[in-house]
Amino acid sequence: MRPDEFAAEMLRLSHLIDDGINTLRKYSVQAAASEMEYRVAKAQAWVSVSSDLLAAHRLAEVEARTAELRRTRDVDENMRRAAIESIRSRQAQLSALQSLMNAHRAEAEFVRTT
Repeated sequence: MRPDEFAAEMLRLSHLIDDGINTLRKYSVQAAASEMEYRVAKAQAWVSVSSDLLAAHRLAEVEARTAELRRTRDVDENMRRAAIESIRSRQAQLSALQSLMNAHRAEAEFVRTT
């Protein structure tokens, strides 16, 4: 790769990392809101479920009432984790590119000294 190609690729990866950080920020806020909404609904479901039922039936009722909120919470949390992994992947790619640039630089310096 030529130096301008290295620079362009580093800039591209840098922008992808920035985008990933923005996505992570968005899903972190969303995941926290979903978690709060789920916990509140679950607490309310426990209060409102009939105490005449067996414990297993009360649990099943609470789970049924809050299943959609739990799914939303899980999706938001998994999207947050996916954003983290995306950032880590781009950082690894950037690190590899930097290592490759350093190897080219070392090779060029060696050629100049021989």
